[in-house]
Amino acid sequence: MANNDIKPKPHPSLNLDTSKTNTVEVHIINTTTDIVVPAKAFVQPVQKGHETMNMPTFSFLIENKKLGKTILFDLGCREDWWNLSPAAAASIKNGILGLNVKKDVSEILKEGGVDISKVNGIVWSHWHWDHTGNPSLFPKSADVIVGPGFKKAFLPAYPAGKDSPVLESDFEYASVHLNITFAHASYTILALLSLSFPTRSHFKFIIQRIC
Repeated sequence: MANNDIKPKPHPSLNLDTSKTNTVEVHIINTTTDIVVPAKAFVQPVQKGHETMNMPTFSFLIENKKLGKTILFDLGCREDWWNLSPAAAASIKNGILGLNVKKDVSEILKEGGVDISKVNGIVWSHWHWDHTGNPSLFPKSADVIVGPGFKKAFLPAYPAGKDSPVLESDFEYASVHLNITFAHASYTILALLSLSFPTRSHFKFIIQRIC
């Protein structure tokens, strides 16, 4: 190996108290959101012949079968992306070289035999259109869960907030959308501040501060 090569190191402890932790099943979903982007937006220096990047987008179905509760982490892009808010649609038209979305995550789940009426919450990792999907396709009982600063920055949603990247319809069927804060995080997983909290449906799960 060359001296400047990255050498493998053992990962640190996950720091989990297994005596108090429920086990969940995590399923990765190809959202069928395929994006072509300029490489310069993500890597420097750009290598000749690699000026563009093909980017898939994933969602995660998280099931706690002991509690009978289910959440989704991210939704990819909505199939009808042209119906995003004008601000979000403009960012696609002005900065994305190619976009193909075959299905909404709700349709993918139904095809896989998942009853979407049992989805208790949808966690948005952040507000970009390739993560927010279309929450309005899920049941009224599903919370939309967002991070600190989201409400102040992006609500009211479009059309009431004409420059907002999110839509009022994203929250129309969610009776509650929570604003997570890590100010009182009780522990870490690796280097990430983490916490558990109950939704309206009394499902406790861990949110990791990743961005």
